[in-house]
Amino acid sequence: MNVAQIREMLAELQLDAVIESSRTKYFQDALQELLDQPQMLDSQEADLSSLAAAIERLALEVDDSEEARASLFDGAFLCRRLDDLSQIDERKRVLHYFYLSVDALLAGRRAELRMLLQDDQQLYDLDFTRLSSDWLDELLLRVAHSFILLCRKDGGWADVQAAVSEIEALRHLQREKRDAMLQRARNDQSVSGLLITRFNLAKIVDLSARYTINGEPADALLQIDRHISNITEILDLQPEPEVSHFADLLTAGARQLVRSSVWFNTRRLGARIRDFVNALTDTARNAPLLELWPSQRTALGSSLLDPAKRAIVVEMPTSAGKTLIAEFRSFKPLH
Repeated sequence: MNVAQIREMLAELQLDAVIESSRTKYFQDALQELLDQPQMLDSQEADLSSLAAAIERLALEVDDSEEARASLFDGAFLCRRLDDLSQIDERKRVLHYFYLSVDALLAGRRAELRMLLQDDQQLYDLDFTRLSSDWLDELLLRVAHSFILLCRKDGGWADVQAAVSEIEALRHLQREKRDAMLQRARNDQSVSGLLITRFNLAKIVDLSARYTINGEPADALLQIDRHISNITEILDLQPEPEVSHFADLLTAGARQLVRSSVWFNTRRLGARIRDFVNALTDTARNAPLLELWPSQRTALGSSLLDPAKRAIVVEMPTSAGKTLIAEFRSFKPLH
């Protein structure tokens, strides 16, 4: 009996989901042991990058438990954070921080991520033409770098605008390199597919950046899904394992950026609330509010602004965003 037949049999017996759940639980337990004893990972012999990639792949497959998924991404984040960067080149450094950023977003470690991204200033003074002599690889690195900027969000709007500008620059570079790429495509038909894949990746970052700025397009999540669908179709025909993993993580990270946006979490709360959000996100503010913490999203997604509620009790840890929740609540009589 081959693997396909075994899978078919398990599906017929409705056991495939049980096995998948057991596999996830086993991996979670093993991962928890590592989290409890981080010294086990603090070794030059440990291939932390490969371990993190394996955990990420499993996390991406988990769709029945947000808690389990977040726990796995937390493990991947720990592995990448402990990885030794002293011996890697700038190209690998960019990709390292891209993967670290996605892991942190999906593990709920945004504050820690921002500190890490602000500490490594080498990451923001890069000559991409020197990092890679191949245009297709340069495209991938520029997309990764744009996403890192979106996650750092330093200087108010500065990083977000820089990410949008970087994607715009890609369009100009595409026009400059068009003739050379057309000639390359004539000699190698696979180049067209590889190029389309990269520009779909760039579009995913562009969508999440523009949604962060003004909440548009309203169907950003749907458009992101369309672009990853385009990418998947091409990669099924022209497999690129590294790009496939990159694309899956980029999509998960971009979706999380959209879902964490203040625009997404207030999109159904009425015109007066939207006016308040416009004020919070004004480009003239030194520290605009671009996203909400998980506890704030939970509060806004519950009955916080329900006009029928005369009293609301909010219990949140220190520095979890209670003041903003109270400000939103103050709009209830006007809502």
